[in-house]
Amino acid sequence: MKIVGLGESRYNPILFDTWSIIHYLSGVIFAIWMIYLKVNFLYGFVLWFFIHALHEIKDLIWTKYNIYGWNVSVLNCLGNQFIAVIGFITPYIFENVINYARNLHILIFLLFIILVFDLVNKRQKK
Repeated sequence: MKIVGLGESRYNPILFDTWSIIHYLSGVIFAIWMIYLKVNFLYGFVLWFFIHALHEIKDLIWTKYNIYGWNVSVLNCLGNQFIAVIGFITPYIFENVINYARNLHILIFLLFIILVFDLVNKRQKK
């Protein structure tokens, strides 16, 4: 077991890998959206926690049934859940310092670029 590293799989569990950045940013973007819509912190937090947990459960199911060659560990899913929650909390901590709503389009664009890169990378490996 490693805390931080590359090449995560269920046979090589890593708590935080390079994709932890995506989970962190997705939490930040979701929180910014909640702030923009003036949703209560607790309601947004619970909503985000369950939405992201469902995503991680989907990853584990895909790993179990070898769907699309998915191969993640329970440890990594727990790390992703933790870092996504930290990402959600971050904008609330810095809400008065930075106007996140103004920069929302930049974060969404960066997330889109990273996701496209991931899809291209996965197709090239096949």
